[in-house]
Amino acid sequence: TIQREIDEYNLSDTRQGIYLEFKGDAGKDLVTKSLESMGSNIRLLNVHSNQEDKVITATVFVPNEKQEFFSDKIHQYETENTTPTEKFPDGNPRHKDFIQSISNISNALVESFWVDPLHLIPNEESKWCEVWLRIDSFEEDIQAFNSLLEEHHIQSTPNIISFPERAVKLVNVNREKLTLLSRYSDHIAEYRLAKESALLWTEMPPREQADWADELLTRIETNPDSDVSICILDTGVNNGHT
Repeated sequence: TIQREIDEYNLSDTRQGIYLEFKGDAGKDLVTKSLESMGSNIRLLNVHSNQEDKVITATVFVPNEKQEFFSDKIHQYETENTTPTEKFPDGNPRHKDFIQSISNISNALVESFWVDPLHLIPNEESKWCEVWLRIDSFEEDIQAFNSLLEEHHIQSTPNIISFPERAVKLVNVNREKLTLLSRYSDHIAEYRLAKESALLWTEMPPREQADWADELLTRIETNPDSDVSICILDTGVNNGHT
């Protein structure tokens, strides 16, 4: 199955690898630590769980020259045993815990990279989204991604937030464009819907902030008999606040 997925993957001439999605069984752990091999540049990009069926999904980047990596593990599981022990006199299949934790392997789709709730994926209408990029060489990788955006006329912001091994860029995309990005870039790690920042509120004059707080207060209903408590940990809020 895994080799068929690799063979059917329609690679761009410029692509250096492929994306695979690994799924575990419902309600069971997926052994994600075995999905990454830094020495082979096989990278675990993201891990997320479907809250409805409790299925853990992981997305992995596999370089072209290492496409046999997981196929070899499956073959070893089928044909080789570990060293016999007193508890297991015949040994166990190699990579048993890892292989038996996998229920399905397939080509990665937009959903494989989307770590927000799936209903937030923009379909036909474009929306601002965060693209989390896997970074090996910052300048080179960002330049390649920006070139891809320009080539396909995808609107983006100039600002980039960088973390160790990750960079985040805002792009204006729909599902079709997200599919295009993950088809032609080797550096996609995650997609998320862009969140509205707090600048609108923090840059308001204090009087206008107070007006908004007063307006919000008119729409809040309280129930003195409720057994629900809310604790806010914030040094900017005190019990004298509206």
